[in-house]
Amino acid sequence: VNTFDEEDLQLLKEANLEKVCIGIESGNDYIRNEIMKKGISREAIFDAFVLFHKYEIFVSTQNIIGVPHETATYFLDTVRLNAEIKPNNSFISIYHPYPGTKLYDLCIEEKLLVSQQEPFPERTKTILNMPYFSPEKIQFYYKNFKTLIQYEQKRSMYPEMFPMPLTDKNAVGVVENILNH
Repeated sequence: VNTFDEEDLQLLKEANLEKVCIGIESGNDYIRNEIMKKGISREAIFDAFVLFHKYEIFVSTQNIIGVPHETATYFLDTVRLNAEIKPNNSFISIYHPYPGTKLYDLCIEEKLLVSQQEPFPERTKTILNMPYFSPEKIQFYYKNFKTLIQYEQKRSMYPEMFPMPLTDKNAVGVVENILNH
């Protein structure tokens, strides 16, 4: 996001750029910048998406859930950010610690790693045990990410029809309500 300006994007569009995928990773500033060390402001993300929409470039976001120190509340910031910036598509992966990275070291230091040799498919199940964000909740949010984005988009367009803010306490009910209508 911090690596291009409008002139760059205009030139890329003229060169027939059709699609981009942007690693937002987290909609929560603390997780994105303090834990993941991305160094990307919320404002820079919004500015980039204004340009993507202006030049009609198909844009996908890549998001991660289950990062150390993330909570369900922090993760809902990721849902809300995706709803606000309106990418054409949003992808999500479950965080997987890689040896040799600072986040892996943090997982070891805080004893978050359940096992270093779990048989789970990478990035679809967590191998961390975080007291503040259970594996079950991570799996729920991973599975229902796009549905929750849709709810937040509907809520912003029709606040009288969707008055309830999305919270960790009502997320299951929100998903059931959307899937049943």
